[in-house]
Amino acid sequence: MYFLQGVPRAVLHIGPAKTSSSRIQRILHNLKDELIDVNYHLPHYKSSDGTQSTSDPKGLAKFFSALQESPLVNAAAEIKIMTEFLKTSLDHKHNIILSAEAFSILEQHQIAKLKEMLHGFEVLVVFVYRDVLSQIVSYHFEFNRFEQASTQFSTSFSAFLLKSMSLVPKRRPRPLWMLSNYSTVFGVENMRIIDLHGTNAAKKEVTHVMLCQIAGVLCHRSNLTDVSKNVFSNPSYSLIPAQVFSHFKAYVVKQNDGKCRFCDSLSTAYTHFMVRYNKELVSSPPPKNISNGLSLLHPYAKQVDALLRETYKDDILEGNREANLKRMAQVRVEELDEDQFLEDVHWDKWIRFEFQNALLEGRLCNC
Repeated sequence: MYFLQGVPRAVLHIGPAKTSSSRIQRILHNLKDELIDVNYHLPHYKSSDGTQSTSDPKGLAKFFSALQESPLVNAAAEIKIMTEFLKTSLDHKHNIILSAEAFSILEQHQIAKLKEMLHGFEVLVVFVYRDVLSQIVSYHFEFNRFEQASTQFSTSFSAFLLKSMSLVPKRRPRPLWMLSNYSTVFGVENMRIIDLHGTNAAKKEVTHVMLCQIAGVLCHRSNLTDVSKNVFSNPSYSLIPAQVFSHFKAYVVKQNDGKCRFCDSLSTAYTHFMVRYNKELVSSPPPKNISNGLSLLHPYAKQVDALLRETYKDDILEGNREANLKRMAQVRVEELDEDQFLEDVHWDKWIRFEFQNALLEGRLCNC
């Protein structure tokens, strides 16, 4: 691995979302003292009360919003914080790591601004690649899991796919577009791609691949169990209960000329609903569902995979096309069979019964 003599390095991890980015960021946070020992530094951010500086694993989200000139943050203040960190790092010849999955959706002019801010550093852009088929299924889960405050309980995969293809850029995997934007600004020679499925197939930790094979440090720390065992992940689970809840919710809000509502938060209502739903499943068969392997999308996913490998070739670390093809073949989407559910007498009666039960327990208002 060749680095410019005496020039501090900036490892710019740009995600994208649903490629273990949160895991990478939290492991980096847990390794911050070891990283300082090998002259790699993470940016620091003020805590929520603004009284002290902390290395927040997700702190760069505000800086990303500032690059987008979002009205939700004080862009000038966030740019100033980062500018000061970069200047200090350059003055002391500190290598740095910047990690934010949101970086991947920046437009070229915003990436150019980021490059200008990183002037003086030798920059390596790190992109973690995951096949687009499993990634978009993961996107759908992420935006519909009940922990999300904005969940719709629950948009079907087909509806999500149609919307994501045309309306919401950040919700669709576009690895070639993302990589092209960064390659145009930073140069193909400064791009490094980690094959996520290839890394998993090799039984390696993606964070270690980035640190050892790209940053050139902590190669002896191939086993990161001690700093990753408490790292939270976002395990997937069936969205079918949430889809049943969406029918219950729709029934509730149509009562009393559309004025009826849950008295508590939607999340609280869903939690209570899940207890009742699981109890019902003990004595009743579950609603009919549809399972699909998304075979119509396989050619597209395979084409993207082939183009990415042809374009970036030797810049792909732990590259393993077979591991990605295998993962594509394993992808399945299971959803409520809406037609069957709407005609199911048992579940129709159950939703009506649960509505009356919620009324009696005082969990519904304006009904």
